[in-house]
Amino acid sequence: MPLINENFQTDIKGLQLWHAPMSSCSQRVRMVLNYHDIKYTSNIVKLNKGEHASKKFLEINPEGLVPVLSDKNKIINESNDIIQYVDKKFGNSILSKNIDKKKIVSFLREIDDTQKSLKLCTFHFLFKSQERMPDQEYKFFKSNHKNKDLVDFYSNFENGFQKNKIVSAININKKFFDNVEKIMIKDSSSVYPNGFSLADISLIPNVHRFNLMDWPFEKWPKIFSWYNNINKSNWFKKGVLDWEPPELISNFKNYIKNSTKISSFL
Repeated sequence: MPLINENFQTDIKGLQLWHAPMSSCSQRVRMVLNYHDIKYTSNIVKLNKGEHASKKFLEINPEGLVPVLSDKNKIINESNDIIQYVDKKFGNSILSKNIDKKKIVSFLREIDDTQKSLKLCTFHFLFKSQERMPDQEYKFFKSNHKNKDLVDFYSNFENGFQKNKIVSAININKKFFDNVEKIMIKDSSSVYPNGFSLADISLIPNVHRFNLMDWPFEKWPKIFSWYNNINKSNWFKKGVLDWEPPELISNFKNYIKNSTKISSFL
């Protein structure tokens, strides 16, 4: 559990969440909080303004990444660790009780392993349609952010990702979806047959994000059916859809119509 600070000072009672509206990792945490109907104080970090490189945010999370959760004097980062913490402490582990804990941990680790490739695909197939970070904010971000990997990622995005990197990222996720499809049973409402779990919560943002990219999920019918069942849930709406600006989603759709399809790489 990445408990990065046990001496956090705050006057705000209850949970605080530092997050970004379109961050898939933030979606994961918002969903589990809404699933358990847990109140929290929302602190939006504007990534397109470089706020994750601000002194104020880096004091909270030196890695400069969202989401971050505070529970009184504790600071926890990494979305899959946060959802396990929330479910155990505030949800009586109801999202884990029916599944072998080792299976859950292993599945969440697999999700973690796809995160960098998901981010690359997101930026290439969706975020290229948006205006870049303004020069002043970008210079501030590069000068102040402590996470070299993230700074390098943004630099590569500005210059255009190499085709072999794009292909590799797509293949990583294809292999992952292939494995999930094998695990699931037909018309299942959960990843594992024993019931809905943290594995489902963790998987949802990945499937939703690739669905925005027009990933051909009809070739993964079990996942597609599962997702179409999940996305009707109120906690999904509150954790994901309510944070997606309609004009942004519309821009994504228009961009995808007029650019190279992700399916052409499969």
